[in-house]
Amino acid sequence: MLNVILLAGALALSPVGMQGAPAEAADLLGLWLNESGEVAVELEMCGDQLCGRVAWLGEELDASGQERVDAKNRSAELRGRKLKGLTVLSDFVSSDGDDGAWKQGMLYDPNIGSTFIHCTLRVEDDGRLRVRGFEGHMGSRGLVASRFGKTTHWTRVTLAQLAQ
Repeated sequence: MLNVILLAGALALSPVGMQGAPAEAADLLGLWLNESGEVAVELEMCGDQLCGRVAWLGEELDASGQERVDAKNRSAELRGRKLKGLTVLSDFVSSDGDDGAWKQGMLYDPNIGSTFIHCTLRVEDDGRLRVRGFEGHMGSRGLVASRFGKTTHWTRVTLAQLAQ
């Protein structure tokens, strides 16, 4: 399941923060709450690519009262990374078409410790963010995508809404 532990809230973006960003990126920038309501991810420009980091967690502490970490990561050396602030979306590039999609990105899901590749982000007519990707597996030629994709929808939020 692409139940990414990502939270998102629409932050007020200043015109300065938008300089250099492709016009269609403006629709995606800001905070987005994942389907389960557990995580919000802030989408922002990283150079000419779109990326996202965990900005809010519904539960910031684990059962022992410590900040939640990337405990399910397949790489043991990365399991101590704090989830809040973790970059979970990367490498998205604007599509050449008029569909407003950002494609060829990667999404890391700390809930399952998996990376999804060939991901697409697009704001749908109802205002939700459609997130689609394919779980990546290491093959003889490097990271390859599974045949079956997964889709989830995120809702734009603000930090004020998340605080309630």
